[in-house]
Amino acid sequence: MKIDEQIFVYKELLDNGKAFLVDSYEDAERIIEALEKYIPKKPNIKVLKSGQKTYNCPSCDCDYNRFYIGKPYCMYCGQKIDWEGVEE
Repeated sequence: MKIDEQIFVYKELLDNGKAFLVDSYEDAERIIEALEKYIPKKPNIKVLKSGQKTYNCPSCDCDYNRFYIGKPYCMYCGQKIDWEGVEE
């Protein structure tokens, strides 16, 4: 089952009041949140007044330093990052 299909199943459980099929409503929400982090997202790009670009995580908004650019996951929250087509 693909990740987006798994997310759909858990959201359906919550929407239909069947969260009892997992340990709790909160657990189902945490499962959805964790699964969504496996879906790659582009980093946020900010341009400073100096013209230099900085990058931030699209989920937790942490700043990436030059050593972290290009890594596949956010070092703080675990969000999968899609760097394809992003200029350094």
